Amino acid sequence: SQGRAQLLSIGVELVSAISEVELTQLATKHDVSVVILTLWFWGASASMPARYLRMLRTSLPHLKIVVMTDDVHHLRQRGLEARAASTRGVALRTGAEAEEMKEEELSHYYHADHVLTISDVDRGSILQSLRPGRRIHPRRFSTLRHVFGEAPHFPLASAPPFRDRRNALFVGNMNNPTNVDGLSWFADAVMPLLL
Repeated sequence: SQGRAQLLSIGVELVSAISEVELTQLATKHDVSVVILTLWFWGASASMPARYLRMLRTSLPHLKIVVMTDDVHHLRQRGLEARAASTRGVALRTGAEAEEMKEEELSHYYHADHVLTISDVDRGSILQSLRPGRRIHPRRFSTLRHVFGEAPHFPLASAPPFRDRRNALFVGNMNNPTNVDGLSWFADAVMPLLL
């Protein structure tokens, strides 16, 4: 991919599918001072913090660990459950499973040295979700919006006025149940209003 090529061109070493011990050895070999672990709950495999955070914290206590998240996962899951129950009469996950997701997610943030979120709203939601007696100082959070290094393919100045546009395009990973739910909601709740 273009992003991979750009990283390699500036000397960034890329590795994937490594064990906890291999990651610790790699961090030691390169005298790493910060590790950024991405957090998402897609598929059956464990999240990056679930796989690596404890091992890194105990093996390399000097290391700064940053968790980068693209969502407040437990809140999204609760929303999915509520919409599924109201529109189709089915729950995608039980409340107990969503609560487990919340506990895991918040534990990763709590044990990280820093948390990167994609919005100030997400940061606030995470801080409000902490159980009583568990606090994370707001300075341990930063907002990191997704920024792309390339110009838009279709500058807005050259686009036709909204009233002259037709059709819609949904872009998303359909292995992620939230994208399937979002597209279903759009088709059921929004499209009828537009047609």
